[in-house]
Amino acid sequence: MPVQRDEFLLVTSPYGMRMHPIDHVNKMHNGIDIKTNHEAVLATEQGGKVIDAGFDTKGGGNYVKLEYSREDGSKTQLTFCHLSEIKVKVGDTLQAGQPLGVSGSTGKSTGDHLHFSVKQVSPDGNVRQVDPAAYLAEIAQKGNLPQQALLNGHDLLAKYKSQDPNNGNALAQVNPAMSADDWMKKLLSSEDIGLDLGMNGGDPIVDMVTGAFTALMAIAVQIDNKTEEDKKQMVTEAATTKSINLAPYMPNHSDCSISLQEGGKAILKVDGQARALSQADLSSLSNILGSSLTDDAKMKRIAILVDNIVLSNKASQNYEQAVNQSQEQTNTIQR
Repeated sequence: MPVQRDEFLLVTSPYGMRMHPIDHVNKMHNGIDIKTNHEAVLATEQGGKVIDAGFDTKGGGNYVKLEYSREDGSKTQLTFCHLSEIKVKVGDTLQAGQPLGVSGSTGKSTGDHLHFSVKQVSPDGNVRQVDPAAYLAEIAQKGNLPQQALLNGHDLLAKYKSQDPNNGNALAQVNPAMSADDWMKKLLSSEDIGLDLGMNGGDPIVDMVTGAFTALMAIAVQIDNKTEEDKKQMVTEAATTKSINLAPYMPNHSDCSISLQEGGKAILKVDGQARALSQADLSSLSNILGSSLTDDAKMKRIAILVDNIVLSNKASQNYEQAVNQSQEQTNTIQR
């Protein structure tokens, strides 16, 4: 696989038409985006030849193009984009699993991810773009690779894998529809997200933060009668960004979110102002989330808690401003 995973590759954007995250217009997405963590990007087959490599001024970051020649005279071309580093040069021949670069472009990419695309070149030179999931399904079967490529709980490889002719429904049985709750549990315990859920005897404050974050995510997903697909999409966005949008449930605020930061901090952003939640704030939040109230009632209590935090913050700012003004007046009199 293009990146090393024990269980599955997390796909954040599939092949096909989509709303472009930067241009904000509907465009064809000719590859798939795979969540990465500044890690090695790998050649997928033996004998891939590097035919191009460099910096992509339009998409941001470095890229590498590999080409594989087939017995029928056709060729398969793979493009790996948004790399922070290139480890190969044009003309190199690579072995399967050999690093060709490192993910983590600091260009225009929307977060650390690998954009992976595939072209098929026929013997007469005709070129066509294909769904990379079809290519990955093919090499997964040839190489007996167990990894899946999951988008919101759906394995994109399943529809392209050959089915047992004696059991046409085999793949449906192996890959049943995943619920939003199951997808959240699977995603939060994955290599890509890696939240400490408090089960490893870690720092109690960090455990409180991650526990509150996941409980809040579960509530936000369930309320408002969302479809199952919308719930899974929300889980993916919240887990990958480590941020939960609470604005729909906060009638007194134009924007509101809670996000996880390095070091186990929880940041509350309300109406453009950000502040770290104190241990007292986190305790209050945890008490609400752990109560026997309904999800709707819990969210209403959380809205009140947010209002109180905002008012407390404003009062503190007003006090500091008054103290500063008083000090300035004293200094003026002394002068």
